Formats: sequence, structure tokens, C-alpha cells
Amino acid sequence: MTTPSPLPDDAPKAYQDVNALIVALANHDLTGVRTMLNAMDSEEIEALTKAHSASWAAQTMLFRRLGGEINRSTNLTTEG
Repeated sequence: MTTPSPLPDDAPKAYQDVNALIVALANHDLTGVRTMLNAMDSEEIEALTKAHSASWAAQTMLFRRLGGEINRSTNLTTEG
């Protein structure tokens, strides 16, 4: 079972929702995902969409940085 990533207690609800939906997807709980999304109103969906986009952008940047560090590390070990 996958647990949520740590979020501050005061994180905006939309970010908490993104986190909960990701955990549900990781646990193959599509019924839970659909139930949660169906319970949201249009304002909550809009906030969720914005939070998802911001989270995606931040994670993409971190993965790119990690890839760069891996490449630098690999280049250092193959040169020496």
C-alpha cells in the first residue's frame, strides 16, 4: 500500500486532494478516484487542475535535476 507524500498540515486542500488521488491511483483504487472526483464541484475541480499542473511542473523539474546529477556522476566515474 502506498502512503501519501508528506504535505504540511496547512497545505491547500487542492494539493491534499492531488496527493490523495495519486495514492488512490497507485493503489489501483479507481472507484475511490471516481468517487472523489464526482463529489467535487466545478470550483474544486478547477483548483485541483491548477494544483495538479503546479505539482507536475515541480516534479518534472526535480526529475530533470536528478537526471543531470546521475549523468554527472556517471561521467565522473567513467572518466576516472
